[in-house]
Amino acid sequence: MEAWLEFFLGGVIATADAAILIASGIAQIRERDMAKVHQLGRTAATSAVEVLRHLFRQPIVDVSKIQEWTKVTTRAGAQKIIDRFIDMQILVQREPKKTYGRTYAYRSYLQLFQADES
Repeated sequence: MEAWLEFFLGGVIATADAAILIASGIAQIRERDMAKVHQLGRTAATSAVEVLRHLFRQPIVDVSKIQEWTKVTTRAGAQKIIDRFIDMQILVQREPKKTYGRTYAYRSYLQLFQADES
């Protein structure tokens, strides 16, 4: 029984340590990227902050999702926001050769979880 309990508690400790590292990484990424979006003009920063907040819940997006989050009425306007995020190295296009139905990923955020799996 003791051996099983030690094994179980060892797993709990390892999981807690991993969660602490991920939480710390998220905080660092959030801080870094929030600083980037605050360097935009006032109007652009407002919608960019909104997008950034949502990216932590849904790190893979497309133009229509950005439109929904920001209430931007045109696809071109939403694409402009995405392009800014690409320029700031926050988003990356998932399939660069694709011209229609493109999706974008919050790569640095997703990499936190991928690194944990290895």
